[in-house]
Amino acid sequence: NLIKIAPPPGFPVDAGEPKQWDEIERELGTVLPADYKLLINLYGRGEFNDLFYLFNPFSSSKRMNLLWHAGIPDCFAEDEELGRLYPIGSALERYQLFRAENPDLLPFPLFPEPRGLLPLGGNTNGGSAYWQMKVKANDWPLIFIPHGLEPIEQHTMPVVEFLARWLSGGMPNCFNGAGKHFVNRTDPVFQPVERMGISK
Repeated sequence: NLIKIAPPPGFPVDAGEPKQWDEIERELGTVLPADYKLLINLYGRGEFNDLFYLFNPFSSSKRMNLLWHAGIPDCFAEDEELGRLYPIGSALERYQLFRAENPDLLPFPLFPEPRGLLPLGGNTNGGSAYWQMKVKANDWPLIFIPHGLEPIEQHTMPVVEFLARWLSGGMPNCFNGAGKHFVNRTDPVFQPVERMGISK
């Protein structure tokens, strides 16, 4: 159980409210996984074990905002070679540029295309996490793309299950093997944004 492993903060930052999800999903044009919505409402914005963070549609910082990384509402015009242009510096823009240079390494289409990748978060080593959007949002697998040319990871489980398994030591090879170095901590497993050592 994630709450036992990583108790949520007493005063979460940018946690939003359950009633706000309908508007978020309307803006995105898709429903989101139920476990993710509950996670954001409980934890808000922050990091798990100084390594992994989730984008949050309620974030007051655009660099941590799910809608901004998905290009909502600020996508640019279409480009002849790249197609839809995402905000500069966003997770989808970085993926798009890297895919243009390495088309064989990154086979996935991008949001909002069918089975496209929707930004989920990332880690402090420069890796990026996405959902692969399939028919049922609660069944979306997690795709982790490490920084550089390391192999892509696919985890066919909801994000809350992924976090619980990683933080309990059950997935030592995740995050390109870095995950095993970020478990068994004695300090708070989840750090709200105001205590994070990096600016987000």
